[in-house]
Amino acid sequence: FRKISERMALPYDPQRRIFVQHDTFLDKKLEPASGINPEERPISLHWSWDRILRSCFIKQADVLQGLYFLEGAFGKDVVCRNFDFYEPMTVHESSLSAGVHSVIASRADRPQKAWELFLRAVRLDLDNINRDTADGLHVTAMSGGWLALTKGFAGMKTTDGTLCLSPYLPENLTRYSFSVQYRGRLIQISVNRNCAELTLKRGEAMDVTIHGIIYRLEDTVCAPLEKQNVQRRFRGLIFDLDGVLTNTARLHYNAWRRLAKEKWNFEFTESMNESFKGVERRACMRMLARIMDRDMDEAQITHYADIKNDYYRQMIEDMTPEDLMPGARKLLNTCREQGLRTAVASASRNTRDILVQTGIAEMFDAIVDGNVVCSPKPDPECFMKAAALLELKPDECIVLEDSQTAIDAAAKAGFSCAGVGGKNFTNTLFQIGSVAELDIGAIP
Repeated sequence: FRKISERMALPYDPQRRIFVQHDTFLDKKLEPASGINPEERPISLHWSWDRILRSCFIKQADVLQGLYFLEGAFGKDVVCRNFDFYEPMTVHESSLSAGVHSVIASRADRPQKAWELFLRAVRLDLDNINRDTADGLHVTAMSGGWLALTKGFAGMKTTDGTLCLSPYLPENLTRYSFSVQYRGRLIQISVNRNCAELTLKRGEAMDVTIHGIIYRLEDTVCAPLEKQNVQRRFRGLIFDLDGVLTNTARLHYNAWRRLAKEKWNFEFTESMNESFKGVERRACMRMLARIMDRDMDEAQITHYADIKNDYYRQMIEDMTPEDLMPGARKLLNTCREQGLRTAVASASRNTRDILVQTGIAEMFDAIVDGNVVCSPKPDPECFMKAAALLELKPDECIVLEDSQTAIDAAAKAGFSCAGVGGKNFTNTLFQIGSVAELDIGAIP
C-alpha cells in the first residue's frame, strides 16, 4: 500500500502551485462563476450537460474536499492557494458544497467568506437558493451548516487522539455554542467575544488543545481567542540529486571505473570516488588525471569526460522509479502538502533526464543543473540560483547534500544544511541516514 500511495497520480500545476482538478481542467477557459447571468442560475436547470462539462464551473468541493478530509496533512498556504483558485469557479449547486467550503474558508483565514458560505448552507431551503426546495428539504445542507460552525468557526478536529480547537467569532455573531460527545464524555463549547469556554458535562477529565496550548479539562476552562501565529523559519528544501534523491552515485562510480580501466588500465576505487561526489564531470576528470599522474590539456579533459558521460547515459536509460531513494517520492509529496517549495541543485547535466526517468520531474518548483551554472559545485552558484527561482532567501532554505565540500559551500553562502548518508558531516543543521528519515513536521 505504501508503494501504491507513492505512485498515486496527484496532478499538480507548479506555476499556480495548486492540485489540478483533472487532466484537462486547465485547458478550459477559466472564469469566475460570478460572471454567469443570474437568470441562468442554477446552471443545472438552464444549461445542457454538454455545455456544463465543457465549462470550468464546478458543482461542489472536489480538490477542496480532499483538503477538508485530510485536515492535518496540508499547510495553510496550500489550503489558501487551492481555495482562492477553485472557490470562485464553484457554483455551489450541491447541498453538500457550501458547508465544506465554509470550513475550508475558515482554515484559510477568510472569515467573511466562511460566514457567507455558512449562510448559504443554513438558508439553502429558507431562501430556495437552488430553486428546488419544492422537491424536499436538503438535510445534507443542514448538517453542512453544523460542520461550518463546529469544524470551521470553532476549528474542531482530532489530532493524535486529542480534541483540538482553534475557535474564532465571526463579526456577525456575538456568541455561539454547541455540545459534542467525545470518547464517552459530553462537552459543551461556547465562544463569545472574550474567550472560548469548554465545560465537561459528563465523563472523566481529559486534555484538550486550544490554539496549540494544552488545557486540562476537569470542570470548565476558558481560553483566549487569539491565534498563535507561528511562522515557519524554513520555507524551501534544495536537494542534491545523486545519492540523495536517486540511487545514481553507484552509476557514476561504475562509469569512472570503466573509463579508467579501459583507457589507462587503472583501478579506480570507491575511496577515490568519494571526492568526486557532487562535482561537475570535467572537474572530476581533472581530479582523475591528477590521481593517475597524467598530464592532460583541456581538450583531452573534455574528450574523456564526454566518454565517461556516454557510459553513464547508457546506464541511466534503464532507470525507473525503483531507482529513487526509499521515501523520496513520499517526502516530495509531503513538501507539496505542507507548502514547502522544492528545488534540485545538481552538478549533473543529465539531471532533467533522470528526474523524468524516475517520475518526479513535475514535483519540483525549480531545477538547476550543470547546464545552467557557470561555476559548478563545490561553488555555491547552483544553490543561489535555486533559491532565487524559489523566490526565497538562502536563510529560508535547507540544502540536503551527501558531499561535505558542497555542504561547506552552501553553508558559506548562508544556507542551512542537512547531511544525508550517515557520515559525520560538519556545518549541518542536522544529519539523516536517508531522506526517508526526514520529519517535515520537525523542521522549524
